[in-house]
Amino acid sequence: MKKRILIVDDSPSARSLFKDIFKNEKDIEIIFAETGEQAVELVNCITDHNDSQKIDFILMDINLPGIDGFTALELIKKKNPLVRSCFMTSYDIDKYISISRIKGITNIISKHDSAQDILKTIKNLLTGKGIFGLENYLEHPFVIENYSIYDLNSFTKIINKIVLDFEDIIDQQKQFRLKTSIVEIGLNAIYHAYGYKKGSNVKLKQNQYIIIQSGKDNEKIAIAIRDGGGTLTKDIVLEYLYKGIHPTEETLDSSEGRGLFLSRVLCDRFLINIETGKRTEIILMIYLQENFKSLKPLLIYQI
Repeated sequence: MKKRILIVDDSPSARSLFKDIFKNEKDIEIIFAETGEQAVELVNCITDHNDSQKIDFILMDINLPGIDGFTALELIKKKNPLVRSCFMTSYDIDKYISISRIKGITNIISKHDSAQDILKTIKNLLTGKGIFGLENYLEHPFVIENYSIYDLNSFTKIINKIVLDFEDIIDQQKQFRLKTSIVEIGLNAIYHAYGYKKGSNVKLKQNQYIIIQSGKDNEKIAIAIRDGGGTLTKDIVLEYLYKGIHPTEETLDSSEGRGLFLSRVLCDRFLINIETGKRTEIILMIYLQENFKSLKPLLIYQI
């Protein structure tokens, strides 16, 4: 059975773009609404009268005439609390972090992303599959290396090897961005995933793991850092991002959560996957082309 996606956008050019993005997806049917009010009326009508035509996923523009996307989706979820969804915008996504934190919104994509990235993100969110694992974020042909971290010494060696592997294809600035991000996220995993004291000489126990995947395709370098603690939550991430964007004297004095915010700033794309209590995966991407430009999405997937 086909999955039905409702795309809500008042721009004819945006609707045309999404028609083109999904034209070859035989298992997906897309329908459109131009305003939040239309979307609410359409979904509620289907819910009340035609369960066979139910909406499986809603892609909602934030800035709409009439009620905004946030309000529209809240109204829809009163009758359809389990419908999956994602917001989109043409504007700086960081300006929405405050409301994201308040409302628990974890997925906002940029309309300026490539069609390929938009399709992959929506299909992942729609199905809940293809979330964990670097292979789901690279295009063929790709190469992936897997590394296991046991202590700080092994972590240092792995970082140096990864940066060395890519030194011929990215400049020193990108090498710095990549290395700094791996250090920040890796140290967070080492110390916080299993409750070790920061600065201590960590040696992971037999039932504890931290895995780093390093890979590349023709467009980008990608790193996945995964731990088996699963202690991070979407609410914690949103709080740290908010504090980084809206710093106070108190938060400037604290290093708590700084690595998450800093890595999101340094990387071209930054994604977090969480299976509560079981595993956390943070994916860092650096694009190879200098002309790559995109507003950074907010992508936190928690199951």
